[in-house]
Amino acid sequence: MAQLKLGFAYLNGDRVSQRSSSAVSWWLKAAEQGDADSQQHLGNAYANGSGVSKEIEAALMRWRKAVEQAMLSPRHV
Repeated sequence: MAQLKLGFAYLNGDRVSQRSSSAVSWWLKAAEQGDADSQQHLGNAYANGSGVSKEIEAALMRWRKAVEQAMLSPRHV
């Protein structure tokens, strides 16, 4: 959750320099640890080309993982 919030801080320039690429980096770390929300935001970043090159296939893959991780999350059981 902290990594997700750090990603938003970088995306919005909240107390840090605004850098979309740093937001993506933090969301990737969180996503690799099973955070579905971070997967969703990575999908959005790839869909919009925000901090990464625009790649629709990568966006779809991240959105699928977000759904899978959300379904397996204890908070949704």
